[in-house]
Amino acid sequence: FATIAGATLCTPVLNTLLANRTPTHLRGRMMGTASSSSAYGRVFGPMLGGVMLAGFGFEIAWLSGLLVAGLIVAWTVSQMRKPAEPNAPQHTTKTIDEGAPAHGT
Repeated sequence: FATIAGATLCTPVLNTLLANRTPTHLRGRMMGTASSSSAYGRVFGPMLGGVMLAGFGFEIAWLSGLLVAGLIVAWTVSQMRKPAEPNAPQHTTKTIDEGAPAHGT
């Protein structure tokens, strides 16, 4: 449960950071890369954890997981404290009536 709750909280933060810090023309590629990385983590994370558990015991497996989680949190906080780029795109939401293109056009 905690893993799913953590991913639920981290994914919107990651997507927001990527959207705010990636040039518009590279945004799709960056979002795809982040999604792929997440999928690889869900596949290889348990495998690596199992190998560490079998080879080194519970303590090392848990400490390694805590270390990685701490590094991710530290990096996220450091990114959130950075000032926005001066030429970063401003996010606006337009409706079809306000000039946004309709789907399929």
